[in-house]
Amino acid sequence: MKRGAVALVAVLAAAVVLSIAVTIGDDDPPPPPADQTGPTTTGGGAGADGPTPTCTRIVGYSQTRQWYLASFESVVPDERFELFWMGGAAIRSWAGAAAWDSGTLESACATGPPTRLVIDVGVGGENLGDVEAYASFIRDAVAMARARFPGVQIGLQPLVGGPRYAPCTIVHRGALEPVNASVAAPAVAQAIDLVVEEDPAIFRGPNPMLASCDMYRDALGHLTTSTRDDSTSGDVHAGGVIGAFYAGAES
Repeated sequence: MKRGAVALVAVLAAAVVLSIAVTIGDDDPPPPPADQTGPTTTGGGAGADGPTPTCTRIVGYSQTRQWYLASFESVVPDERFELFWMGGAAIRSWAGAAAWDSGTLESACATGPPTRLVIDVGVGGENLGDVEAYASFIRDAVAMARARFPGVQIGLQPLVGGPRYAPCTIVHRGALEPVNASVAAPAVAQAIDLVVEEDPAIFRGPNPMLASCDMYRDALGHLTTSTRDDSTSGDVHAGGVIGAFYAGAES
């Protein structure tokens, strides 16, 4: 069942005013991409000629599932999107067969199989911020996706980053720790751009960012949740931002 419909207007408004986000630390955050929610480069798909995909499968992990079920489905044409996920499945997991064999399909498209497959690129604590390492994992995951889904358009988007790609911190066990997702997201976005530049057939998804570091729930980068349709929760906010990109790309 869809959630977040009541909060969609507030979510989209929050996406527009990301520049008021909280700054973490003494330094100003790095400048955001020209379009804070859109791609820095565009491959096939959004903005390109061609038929609208009849079924887009979003491939990801626990953070993906959070924003997908919270509000993403309420923004996009839900019958043309589905979620395939596995807990803890960072991008290196999708470079091998195990995640593809063990993942869970939710909210299946009305008409299958998928004609576009978008990998939501998440990372673990290893190689944190290493653009070249991320790019290598991404290339392997794309190759695996193409082997599993011959002829299907492949897309890439980074995990949800902090406000204006600022690094965020959170108190964990009495100590202040960096939020891994906020540290990794800008480097993942750069790695995706490298891969898309090499292979323009790849669909380039959005660069989603939170409006506040308070929207992270833990040091890994899971999003805050709400039992209500609350645009101030991380999952509803992120789902609205990402959904708006895909809804606009297919309008």
